[in-house]
This record gives sequence, C-alpha cells and structure tokens, in this order.
Amino acid sequence: MKVQLFKNHNFSDYLIAIILLLISLQCIYALLQLHVFPPSESLFKLTGTFVNPDHLAGYVASGFPLALGILIFKRKESFLYYISLTCVILSIMILPATMIRGAWIATFIGTIVVIYYRYRNESSILNILSKRWIKFSVVPLILILLTIFSIALYQLKPDSVNGRLLIWKVTSDMITDHPLTGVGVGQFQSTV
Repeated sequence: MKVQLFKNHNFSDYLIAIILLLISLQCIYALLQLHVFPPSESLFKLTGTFVNPDHLAGYVASGFPLALGILIFKRKESFLYYISLTCVILSIMILPATMIRGAWIATFIGTIVVIYYRYRNESSILNILSKRWIKFSVVPLILILLTIFSIALYQLKPDSVNGRLLIWKVTSDMITDHPLTGVGVGQFQSTV
C-alpha cells in the first residue's frame, strides 16, 4: 500500500514551502541577532547564519517575490498562503535592517514584476494607462521619484558608491591599456 504523502498538494508546493520556511527561519534568526544576541565573531550586527549581511539580504530578497506571488495568486485556504504571508512579513522586517541597497532594489523590481503579472490582463488598468494625459503626468512623476530614490540610496553610503565607481574606472582604464592580454591573474592590485 502506497503512502499518500502528497495527497492534496503537488510536490512543487512542498518544495516552495520548504524554501519559504528556510527564508523565514533565517529572518527569525536575524531578528534574534538584532534584538537578543549578537552574532559571535562577526564584524556585523546582523548576518543570520551567513558571514555577511550581504548574503542574508540576497537570500531574503530572492524569496520575497516568490512569497508575494503566492500571496497574490493562491487561495487563502492553502497552507502555502500562510507560509508565504509569514515570509513576506518577516522579510519586510529584516531587509531594511540589513542596510543592503542591492537587496532593496532587487525586492522592489521583483515586486513590480509580480504586480505586473497579476494585473497585466486587467482591461480597466489598460484603459486608464492608455489615456494621453496619464502618460504625460505619470511618466514624469515616476522619473522624479526614481531620481529622488537614487539620490537617497546614494546618500545612505556615499563612500561605498564612490569606491565602486573608482574600481570601475580603474578597471576600464586597464581594459583600455591591455584589451587583449589583460594584466594577468591576480595582478589587479599590483597594476593599480
């Protein structure tokens, strides 16, 4: 007699549930690090089970659109819905605390994609967006908001951004000087 382990749900639901539970556990562990006990032997206040908050933020940000999509597309009676709800709430609590701008941007873009797929066939939204005055008022507003958002992200850690820009400039100069042969493996620092 076969055991009906996946009786009402398919295997992918269980796999997604495991992924979202693992992300939720990372978030809970990070919350505990933030408020109860700091990570041992780490330069950072918040790392989860990782060594660096970058890794934690990337891990959480990668699961956020998945959890949000399940919230939007699944029935509320589904066990996956409640796991996703938990993951979204915990992610929203942890991502700002990591101070990792790349994870914020990734989460924002993932959210936009999920929302787009949810409402892409809605005729009322398409009718509203097709009006000329909306196009000429919404597009400049979005550009202004993106500019303000970019400036705010820059001001959060300007030294980090300036350091990256310097590395990119030095790298592009090296590529210009040695386009075919490069400078050799491990020679970047000695060439600078």
